[in-house]
Amino acid sequence: MSGSNQTDSKGSARDNLEGLRFSYERKLFDAIDQRFGESVRRGVHDAKTLLTARRRALLGDAVRVTADLLPEVHATYRSCLDTIGGGFGGDLFVQQSSDYNANVFADGNRFDVVVYSGLLGDFSLDELRFVLGHELGHVLFGHSVLSVYEVLENTSGLDPDDAHLLFRWSRAAEISADRIGLLCAGELTVAVTALFKTSSGLTGVDGDSVLRSFRRQ
Repeated sequence: MSGSNQTDSKGSARDNLEGLRFSYERKLFDAIDQRFGESVRRGVHDAKTLLTARRRALLGDAVRVTADLLPEVHATYRSCLDTIGGGFGGDLFVQQSSDYNANVFADGNRFDVVVYSGLLGDFSLDELRFVLGHELGHVLFGHSVLSVYEVLENTSGLDPDDAHLLFRWSRAAEISADRIGLLCAGELTVAVTALFKTSSGLTGVDGDSVLRSFRRQ
């Protein structure tokens, strides 16, 4: 009984996170749905196939992060999963690259998160929480159902206004994911410095200075 209550509690907490979705994102997605219908949505079979193929590739050119290998990083990842609630299943991989970047491939609530090694080397664990939370936000809000770049690539003669609509939704989806990143990070300055590093590639800049700069920008 206690296990069931814990699962229900996690599910409820996760449902409540829907309120953090950027409302403009939902408005734009509805507009895309009206304009394109289901033709632009990634089907369940396609999503499963892509995730399976990506997992095979990761097992060949990336390293799965475990508690034995990178205990602090793994604990940080697990804490982000706990923040967004139960029902998700996925692994964290690290891939060799000096870029400050991460990505996620998802099929519903199943996913794999990839972070680049440069990010693990230069980000604090708190900043890493923002990055991981951001990627999990994409899973939470189901953003994998629509790939803007696939639509642009596979749709000939796309009207410029329709292309602009797709890009606006993509940017709004990033804001929604940022909000989950902030939730996981737990502190605005940490979230801002993580954003600053990924956007600029710069490290060692005082957090308060970054925050003031972002507010002006």
